[in-house]
Amino acid sequence: MGSLPNPPSSPGLNNDTLLIAIPHPPDPNWIATQASRHPGLKIRWYETERTLGTPPKPLPTDTFDGVTLVCTNWPQLIPPFANPNIRFIQLSSAGADRWVDHPLYKDQNVMFCNASGVHARLLHLPVHDSPGLRAGILGYGAIGRHVARLVSALGMEVYAYTLRPRPTPESRRDNRTYLVPGTGDPDGVIPVKWFHGEEKESLKRFLEEGFDLLVLSLPLTKATESLLSTEQFDILATKGKGKTFIVNVGRGKLIDTQALLEAVRGGKIAGAALDVTDPEPLPEGHELLREERVFVTPHVSWHALEYLDYVNAALQYQPNIYRQFLNIVMDYKNQRLGMLGAIHQVSDFYVMYPVLIQGLIAFFLPELHIACDEEIAENAVSVTGTRQFKEKKYP
Repeated sequence: MGSLPNPPSSPGLNNDTLLIAIPHPPDPNWIATQASRHPGLKIRWYETERTLGTPPKPLPTDTFDGVTLVCTNWPQLIPPFANPNIRFIQLSSAGADRWVDHPLYKDQNVMFCNASGVHARLLHLPVHDSPGLRAGILGYGAIGRHVARLVSALGMEVYAYTLRPRPTPESRRDNRTYLVPGTGDPDGVIPVKWFHGEEKESLKRFLEEGFDLLVLSLPLTKATESLLSTEQFDILATKGKGKTFIVNVGRGKLIDTQALLEAVRGGKIAGAALDVTDPEPLPEGHELLREERVFVTPHVSWHALEYLDYVNAALQYQPNIYRQFLNIVMDYKNQRLGMLGAIHQVSDFYVMYPVLIQGLIAFFLPELHIACDEEIAENAVSVTGTRQFKEKKYP
């Protein structure tokens, strides 16, 4: 393989046989180079199986006939006393701990060399440290809030984008029915700046902040389809100076795929990590799969062994809210509660569980739907956090 080192030219190798036993196919170019440097050196390449951490079976004994030099990774490949003529072993790993009990390792006449320095070169690549970098999060729900928690722990500044305005501390809190303990941003205090809106101009102002990392964690609707397209990538190219890296864990259609490809190839963005794509799944040989700066996973970021535990925990909370809401419905239907009283009680739930209650209102109290929306929007929470209601007469 191309990364194998070139041994120094020495007449002492011309009568040797080198056995390369590694889980990679023979590299003709490397072999040709060694043949020209050491005309008498015989090279025997044995492609071993990839065992993913499990020791492989020993190679056949006759593999070592005449071998004096070995390059390999597992001591189990070499049967004890396979060949008394072996005098040099080059490890393909930096550590030699696997070899300490092998007879050849204890033999004072056998020289061992590790691969120290081969792996370190990855650390020499220029990288940016995270403190002070900017992370924009499109969709500040449960996922977005937990992303904020993680990147802020690495020193990044977080900018949040939501559909509705969140001007007060109360409005920025996470009022979902169930939160996984120890996750997210329950009080909404991590972002250094909040943005909102469903118009292109609102999104433009957000993107103009110039992000190093842009995470999409919002649902797919008619309004969010192709949310990032050529126009938005042009903004990122200018304000983000081509260094923005995009992560999409929402839905594939949030991003215009062709525009994304053009942005990556044109240097408008640094790259992308996509757990969701459009189309999904990607057909074999799709252009996204061939881009070096695009990393694709098959929609598995949701998956954890504890996933069902979280769902079951959430189910412990939801029925309670559901039952209490049904009590309001029954009181209203049986005229034990007037419209204004029903709106007041529903509003209390709405502040804590907006998405759930919106759905329940639309289904059970369609005649109150518009009135509730209007009342809640205008009066449910004041700047000080106290609920205030105007006296209104409803038909």
